[in-house]
Order: sequence, then C-alpha cells, then structure tokens
Amino acid sequence: MSAIELQNFQDWSKQYLDLDVAPLKEGAQLMVMAKVSRDTAMSNVADMGFGISQVLPIAAQLWASKNLFEFGGHPSSFIVIEQPELHLHPEYQARLGDVFSGSSSPTAVSMGDIDEKFILDL
Repeated sequence: MSAIELQNFQDWSKQYLDLDVAPLKEGAQLMVMAKVSRDTAMSNVADMGFGISQVLPIAAQLWASKNLFEFGGHPSSFIVIEQPELHLHPEYQARLGDVFSGSSSPTAVSMGDIDEKFILDL
C-alpha cells in the first residue's frame, strides 16, 4: 500500500468508523494499531476486543474494493460476509451499516445470516 493509499484508508476509517488506524512494524512483526476517539493511545487491534478485530478486515476489504480501481488496481468482483454485525456494540453496528451504504463500488457484496435490525438500518 502506498503512502497515499494508506492516508486515504486512514481518512476513510476515521469518517465511517471513528477509528484511527496505523501500521506498526517491530522487527519482523507487523501490527495494526488503532484507537477510537474516546481513547488516548493507540492499541494493537488484536488486544482491543473481538468486535474491532472483526470489523476492521471487513471495512478494509470494502474500502479496497471501492478504491483500488482508482489507484490502478483490480478490485474484487464479489465479497461474501457472514454475520457482519456479530460481536459489535450497537453504535458500531450502525457505523458498519454506514460503511456498507457508503461503499458504492462495482463489487457485489453478499451478506448472510444477518440481524433484521441491521438490515432495516441500511
């Protein structure tokens, strides 16, 4: 990922998820660090809680499917997601709904086993 793509993803994740995200490399280990606005310090996503660690890869894939074409890449043509709202705080369920509704791209997204409230919020 180029510096421009990283900045674009960081701006996007802040807008849709209220999440500051940054990579951190320590030796051979690469970590994804993040913080929500109410936190003061970045934390390893693996240590943040199940919801964030589950939603960030979904959000990253949706961002990539929308933006890779703009950066000269080839987006995925189809994404399948099961229970995207599982383990999320209701506030982040709504934010994830915003991600889906704000991610217009040529990629088809199929969601399975979804909570009725989540669908109605879309």
